[in-house]
Amino acid sequence: MRKVLLLICFLFIATISIAQDFCALKQEADVLSLKKKYKKAAVLYNKAIEIVTSYKEEVLNSDWTEVSIASADNNVKLNKKSKPEYAFAKYGPNGDVFRNKIANLKARGLKCVFTYQIAGGMSISSYMARLPGRKESIFIATSNDRRILVWADKDSVFLQCFDNLNIHKPISIIDERFVDVCLNHFNKVINDKIKPRALKPSEQEWIEIIIPADTEGRYVKRFDYDDLVAPKPMEEMGRFKSWDDAYYSAVNTYQQNSQTYLAKLLPILLEQWRKNFVPDKRF
Repeated sequence: MRKVLLLICFLFIATISIAQDFCALKQEADVLSLKKKYKKAAVLYNKAIEIVTSYKEEVLNSDWTEVSIASADNNVKLNKKSKPEYAFAKYGPNGDVFRNKIANLKARGLKCVFTYQIAGGMSISSYMARLPGRKESIFIATSNDRRILVWADKDSVFLQCFDNLNIHKPISIIDERFVDVCLNHFNKVINDKIKPRALKPSEQEWIEIIIPADTEGRYVKRFDYDDLVAPKPMEEMGRFKSWDDAYYSAVNTYQQNSQTYLAKLLPILLEQWRKNFVPDKRF
């Protein structure tokens, strides 16, 4: 029992030490940069960034973007560049790390590799960050600027979020429905088509699934959430008689869409998005 307690204490102290290392490195780098010792500051900024990108420590969104901006600002002064290169952009949904990971997964021969994004509705937020020591702010992202990379490997399915706000570890999903669709029916997902449904709300979420092709190119599936949701009973909609044809058309379209494998995949993607990837408000 004593050995177990000692081990727990050791792990706790080690975790605290890493967190302190990140903060200490950034603070020391900030001081060096203010003293115009840009080369020494760059070394410390890079070490702080490496702590986050190697998953040694999870930091707040604000800390990640702040060290990214401070490092880029320091590098501009060091190399006399006019265009800063932000670490958060490199690791974001349009960055090299994201694109290289997809290429590596495809190179391994994995057949089920795709990304998805859910956006729209009335809940879009913008994120800004202040440049250290300056009055200007820089635009970082909106709550729509994130993509989830999904891949199936052997008998497991993995998801990893990419956005400008932070670094996210891959997570393994234990869901028989998800594994079955990804491993056994993914070709059908590629060929599935979702028809747009009539009588939909004006404000709604939309889903975009991008599947890299085995050769150059990609399959893009973009549709509204309500295309895969059953219309409300006509009595609840309060429609005039002249709307009957549109209503029955919506019901028929929903029934066709619900037979697709995309329809089986959607509830799982929504569940994982809302459970793991909804942007937090700590920024």
